[in-house]
Amino acid sequence: KGNFQAAHIKLYEPGYHQHNYKIDFASFYPSVAMALNLGPDTTRIVGYEEYSDEIDFDGSFIYIPDNKIGKRVKIEIDTDRKSGLYEMCKQFKEMRAPYKVQKTKEAKSKSNALKIMVNTFYGANTNPYINYGDMATGLVITGVARYILEHAINLLRKKYGEKSVIYSHTDSVYTNCNVDVDWLTKRLRLILEATIPNVESEWIRLDEDVYQEGIWIQIGNYALRNTDGTIT
Repeated sequence: KGNFQAAHIKLYEPGYHQHNYKIDFASFYPSVAMALNLGPDTTRIVGYEEYSDEIDFDGSFIYIPDNKIGKRVKIEIDTDRKSGLYEMCKQFKEMRAPYKVQKTKEAKSKSNALKIMVNTFYGANTNPYINYGDMATGLVITGVARYILEHAINLLRKKYGEKSVIYSHTDSVYTNCNVDVDWLTKRLRLILEATIPNVESEWIRLDEDVYQEGIWIQIGNYALRNTDGTIT
C-alpha cells in the first residue's frame, strides 16, 4: 500500500555557482543490475525485517532499507547462473559503446535510442500497474544505487568541502569544483566490494560533464550554461 522508497534527489546548495561539474554514473541502473546479477529469474523478495538504514548481505540474501514502509526488505539473489537481464544489459552496453565516443548528431541519436531501450526494463519492473514487472529487481537496483550515490556525496564533501556538492539526482552529482573521477570510482568500488561479496564492481563507472555558470532554484528547476554557450 503506497510507494517504496525512491531514488536519492536533493538540492544541497541553491543559488548561483560560477563553475558546475556533473559527475554521472554511466548507465547506472543497468550497471547495478549487472554488478549484482539482478533479474526476475534470479531475484525474489523472501521477507521483511525490522528497519535499519544499512544495506547488509548475508550469504545469498541482501537486506534493502526502505524508509517508506519502515522495514528492511530481505531479498534472495541466485548466483549460480547469469540472469537474463545481465545478458541483455551487457549486449546493449556493447552495442552503445562505439556511438558514445562519436561526436556526430547521428551517433548521439543512436546512443540515446539504445540508452532508452536498456533503461526501459527498470520502469517496467517497478511500475505497479504492469503485471509482468518484478518489484524485487527494482527494489535492489534502487536501494543499491541510492547507497552508492549517498557514499559518493559524502566522499566528495569530505574531500572537497561541505559546500562542494550542489545537487544530486538519481544517477548523478553536481559539484562546483573539478573532481578526481578516477579516485571517486575506485573508492566507490571498494565500498561496494566490502558490502556485497562477489559483486562485479567493475561495472560501476563515472563520467564527468563540464558546465559554466549556473543557477539552482529548487529540485528539477535550474539552468546551466554549456561550454558552447547554449543553455541546459
